[in-house]
Amino acid sequence: MSLSATDQRLVKRIEELFRQIDARTRAGGEPITWPEDLLFQLRSLIAELEHSENADLRKCSRLADHLIPGMSRRHFLNQWIPFERALGREVKDADFLVTETDARVPVPGFESRPLTLVLENLRSAFNVGSILRLADGLGCREVILTGYTAGLDNEAVQKTAMGAFDPSRVRHTETTEVAVAELRAQGTQIVGLETAKTATSVFDFEFRRPTALIVGNERFGLDAKTMALCDHLVILPLAGMKNSLNVATALSGVAFEWTRQYVKAARP
Repeated sequence: MSLSATDQRLVKRIEELFRQIDARTRAGGEPITWPEDLLFQLRSLIAELEHSENADLRKCSRLADHLIPGMSRRHFLNQWIPFERALGREVKDADFLVTETDARVPVPGFESRPLTLVLENLRSAFNVGSILRLADGLGCREVILTGYTAGLDNEAVQKTAMGAFDPSRVRHTETTEVAVAELRAQGTQIVGLETAKTATSVFDFEFRRPTALIVGNERFGLDAKTMALCDHLVILPLAGMKNSLNVATALSGVAFEWTRQYVKAARP
């Protein structure tokens, strides 16, 4: 996103206020007592974007009305994301990836596998790009980006994906509910990846094809509404103290287990 000097200064002030509010409220649980003074300043600054020459920033001005005292932390962070992106401050794991694109030589007779990956409100363009490479490597049928998940027009996604995956098989829906409804109408099994008590170990789960694997926000995981929409929840069992993995890493583990079962079932 190309910003004028005036817009850049304003967006930097907005982004800094988001950081201050996040830091001040991080220690408490839900419901959060939001600092009214900072929240008022933040709403006022965002509303000023209505006069920006940049069309994307003018759209962002509407987010001022979404910053309300009763909001959840997840909701607050979702409003922050467009301003992080405007400044190029992506949530990422590394900046040292090779950016050369391999020559694409199709495997003779290869057809896409009946596996769809659904990415719900991922903050990190690095993770999106990594998952697109995963989808390419496994021959996934489709990748669906929902909510604020960065798309193919994002420079960091392009860099990390390294030209992997056919752009015609990547699409966006405003909500995960829309994506799930479309997939379910096609007879697709909906499986969410989440560290929930009701989740089944992926090693004890029998996939049936076709399948859609859904992963959620790096910090909060899947939305509660999304979990309720899933036919099943699965988890990668871990042995360490940290009961979580990077979202792209976790999805890779589950997607490869799906592939193992799919390939085994296809053998004569």
